[in-house]
Amino acid sequence: MTSMTPNDRELAEKLLCIWFDVPKITLGDDSVAKRGLAMAQTARTLITAELAAKAIAQHSDDMAVDVFASAMKEKLKFAREQKGRGGWENCPTGDLVDMLYAHLAKGDMRDVANFAMMLWHNLNGRPVLDIPDFAILTAKADALRAENERLREEMRDLYKGYVRTLESARDRIMDFGGNCDPVDVMEAGDPVLIKARA
Repeated sequence: MTSMTPNDRELAEKLLCIWFDVPKITLGDDSVAKRGLAMAQTARTLITAELAAKAIAQHSDDMAVDVFASAMKEKLKFAREQKGRGGWENCPTGDLVDMLYAHLAKGDMRDVANFAMMLWHNLNGRPVLDIPDFAILTAKADALRAENERLREEMRDLYKGYVRTLESARDRIMDFGGNCDPVDVMEAGDPVLIKARA
């Protein structure tokens, strides 16, 4: 009878722990360990078949929600353990809505979903529209969007004005017989203009 390798023994012990839902199993002599490995391999086959059947039976919506919920939990755990965050259960609804909007702009949908979950939980599933401050919050968000658009328009005007100044300066240099790069070359070499144009 060939003896088991340490890897075989470890695999058997781990699989039996999963199968019997116990924290630790230590297999004794090789004959017991080999029987344990055979049981463990059967258990692994059954577990794999059961998981495969569940995956086949599960709708893609459910699978996506399960995966996303895990990602949300990881993000919450990181914020708790690494940043010391917590206390959302007692956070004013308006503050949570503000944070949701702020994180929406940052683009991490895990954060947005976590704030939505906090709001849903704190409001006992009621729509956010039911809270008295929602109209104020909506008006505030609308005002911020309008201010953002106004600033963008001003930035576009400043950009156009700057380009016109470059064109004028180029024309004057050329009128006096000088050499000057075309405006598009000057624009391409100016990191501030490149950033403003984006």
